[in-house]
Amino acid sequence: MRQKRMQSTTVVTDGRSWLWPPLLGFARGMAVVALLSVSMVMFKRLGMSNSWASCGTALLAVPYVCRQLLRPFVTAMPHRGWWMVAMQLLFALSLLGVALTVTPGTEGGASWWWLGVGAFAAAFHDILASDYCNALRGNRKPGRTLVLATLPLLAVVLGLGITLVIAGDMEVLTRDVAYSWSLAFEVLAGMAFVVALVTALAKPRHVGGEVMPLKKAWRVQMKELERWWCASHQWTFAAFIVLFTLHECFILKGVLLFLVDPGSIGGLSMGPQEVAFAHSTVAGMAMVAGCVAGFTMMRRDGLRRWVWPMVLAITVPDILLLYLAYAMPSELSLVTACLAVESFGCGFGLAGFVCYLRYYGPRRGLPAYGDSCLALVALSACLSGVVTGFLQDYFGYRRFFLFVVLMAIVAAASLALLGKIRSGHKKSS
Repeated sequence: MRQKRMQSTTVVTDGRSWLWPPLLGFARGMAVVALLSVSMVMFKRLGMSNSWASCGTALLAVPYVCRQLLRPFVTAMPHRGWWMVAMQLLFALSLLGVALTVTPGTEGGASWWWLGVGAFAAAFHDILASDYCNALRGNRKPGRTLVLATLPLLAVVLGLGITLVIAGDMEVLTRDVAYSWSLAFEVLAGMAFVVALVTALAKPRHVGGEVMPLKKAWRVQMKELERWWCASHQWTFAAFIVLFTLHECFILKGVLLFLVDPGSIGGLSMGPQEVAFAHSTVAGMAMVAGCVAGFTMMRRDGLRRWVWPMVLAITVPDILLLYLAYAMPSELSLVTACLAVESFGCGFGLAGFVCYLRYYGPRRGLPAYGDSCLALVALSACLSGVVTGFLQDYFGYRRFFLFVVLMAIVAAASLALLGKIRSGHKKSS
């Protein structure tokens, strides 16, 4: 008999229930952008090396990696709708704390403490929000999956783009890098406060579920994790998730550093405004377009027909980044075009990856499935971010992007290997 699901079903009784998922999705995306991307660019502009800027901000993903250990605390929470709003407010407060503590040479400053608080608040919010969205009746329809998948990407366009433009403009006007990024984080905190306020006003009347005592929640969670990790070929599936997403996680941080670094060390010497236009606005919208195209194709023909075109779309365009590292073009239009093509392919392949995990992943009926998959993706982002800066500092951007291309080949090979293992398992059973 299937064990009772620990992630209790959320109860929603009024018509505002469908207004909330877009707000929650945007807030989830904004948190990831602020923690992993905006903060890294800020520390880089303040004089920190690639190694420490990338490594330090990557460790902010640790609460996401530990979401399975945070789950019992979430299960013990009453009034979960208000807890979601509270976590958004705490995250906004942490961004304001960063804005008030930014100073040149903040390697050991209070900014890191505030970012850590924001990371834990964002991780708790992410668990609560994912439970709410998954509990909505009919949430597995393709159109709804598309909305929930693309809204975090729109947060990249707005959160990263607006922040970089403001910081870049203020750097030009004031010649004070610390003040410029302090102001940029104040604006980002203001956006987060607005999102939290709208989320509170749009909250459905009844958002809740079964509340367990913390001790019981821990026992149930440990049993669920044991069932998931001890399932047949589950470690192979976990390795596939990490390996398939690893090359894109390297790109997540590596491209930003590549764009802002000076030409003397192999970068493109782009200012924050140019990075905002090329990377955040154009490439971000291209990723959203690729995601929409991917879901449209799968809705029409199914995932089976498009799985390998999607794998090629998410891996082959990485060659364009290797080209940029060797050619080092000065034309903004050429750089933007290459980033847009790579981002469109990423979005197109990401749609297939999301649908595969949601509909076709092995043992997806187990209660710990969702948390485990998201934790493994966060682990991929954490591991890649820890070493990205060191690889770039010691081997240069050309070898780094060559390594990314090789990891893309590993990603395609991991899918082929997983397919063979699953086929063999079905025949033997």
